Amino acid sequence: MKRTIVALLVVGGIAVATLLLFVQFYSPEAQRLALERRLTDAFGAPAQIGTLKLTLSGGLGVEARDVRVALDPAFGEGTFLEVDEVIANVSVWHYLTTRELGIRSVDVTRPRIRFVKNREGVWNWSTLGSAPVSAKDERGNLPMLAFATPVMVAAETSSAQLERIVVSNAMVVLVDETAQPASVTEYQGLALDASLSNGSGERHATGRISGLSGESASEPLDIDVQFDVRMSRVGETARLRADGTIVSGRIATRNSRLDEISATITLDEAQRLVIPHLRLKLFGGDLEGSAAIELGTATNQFTIQGQVANLDLGAALSPKPELAGALHGIATASIQLRGELGDYAETLTSLEGEGRAEIQDAKIESVNILSEISKRANLTVIDFSETDTSSGNLTTDFRFERGSLRFSNAKASRVSGCVDLFVRDGRIGLGVSPQLDLVGTVTILPEIQQRVRADAPATQLLLAALTRGSGVTVPLRIRGPVERPEVELDLASLTRTLLFGGGAR
Repeated sequence: MKRTIVALLVVGGIAVATLLLFVQFYSPEAQRLALERRLTDAFGAPAQIGTLKLTLSGGLGVEARDVRVALDPAFGEGTFLEVDEVIANVSVWHYLTTRELGIRSVDVTRPRIRFVKNREGVWNWSTLGSAPVSAKDERGNLPMLAFATPVMVAAETSSAQLERIVVSNAMVVLVDETAQPASVTEYQGLALDASLSNGSGERHATGRISGLSGESASEPLDIDVQFDVRMSRVGETARLRADGTIVSGRIATRNSRLDEISATITLDEAQRLVIPHLRLKLFGGDLEGSAAIELGTATNQFTIQGQVANLDLGAALSPKPELAGALHGIATASIQLRGELGDYAETLTSLEGEGRAEIQDAKIESVNILSEISKRANLTVIDFSETDTSSGNLTTDFRFERGSLRFSNAKASRVSGCVDLFVRDGRIGLGVSPQLDLVGTVTILPEIQQRVRADAPATQLLLAALTRGSGVTVPLRIRGPVERPEVELDLASLTRTLLFGGGAR
């Protein structure tokens, strides 16, 4: 018993002595200046730390307050990074033997990060670091990928012993000076919890990015993404090389919601982000395929190919109200697209590529095509009380052409239950005040007789004669503003059919 007590006293004495040595030799001012230099080197911009002191919060550590990193002058004035409080848990033995802080974990509270896209289209995160970066490297990057840069910098400004980084209540501000006036987007309440390990010159990070940014105070964002990624620097540049997986996650913004995300990712030395396997839920449907993003381009050019199933077109178009009424339905499609990644409108109008789609329960809410046809043909005794045009099934080839969506060989069966619609060629604008222009034919089926009013027996007999068999086909064109297009009927062709019973079939 006495030996046990003596052993405990010896161990306790050694621990106290070690702690006293650490306190005696530790110089907050020297460490503050050293950390400022390392932060300046890491970010390539002047850094300042207000105060640095020892703390016993969560164990022996160092507390830094009012951390500031200046914004690169090429992107304006002010700060790139502001942090209210950073607490680092340190290794006493590592400091006593090396005179360097052996940081095991870092807790960052209320950081504010400002990403600025200057008038030349360059984001400031692409120039982080003191090493020269080529013109290609400076052009662009992704906000979500840029969040990895502070992790790398935090790891490199501490020591190889760093095992965990926790960030809470973060604010990320995106400033786009290419817009007039400049647009400012704020995301609040974000958090990061990452575990780090070293091996073969790279950092292995696993963890979670989460947050709920409220619409009342900032731009809405609901994010919860689990990741497992290995990162390393490309030589002495500020570029990253990475590979790993998004284990699971969701991202919801003002305009879209991505659920059940899973993907494998690779970022190569040319800053090309390759996603060979991508699965997610999008606008109520499922997307499975592959993608790539050229982060070395000013506009973040991307390609995506794969299969889409059960996509809700109404939800997909809802962020652009002028298009929301153009088409509704549940779509299944094969796609092969390329474009430039920006906000919803920028991405939509940049799309190029083609595919084929099948839409169930297709509906055009802005116009009743059959009602317009009956008016043009002076067949007002045919009753079309619906305000929309609905079809059980629509199939079409489509092609995006930077600012417009073209259709070809589109077939809509049993439109409003009594006609078949064929669009040989069509176009819908995707920009401001979009226009619609469709050229094709309408085949009037025998079922149209059920739409004739009871007090018009002559019209019923006429339609019965014209639509016997497979029906009567008449050329038509639909064009004008998407929210209220006009229907043009080839009346000459219809007249020939009425008089001679042929020519339009």
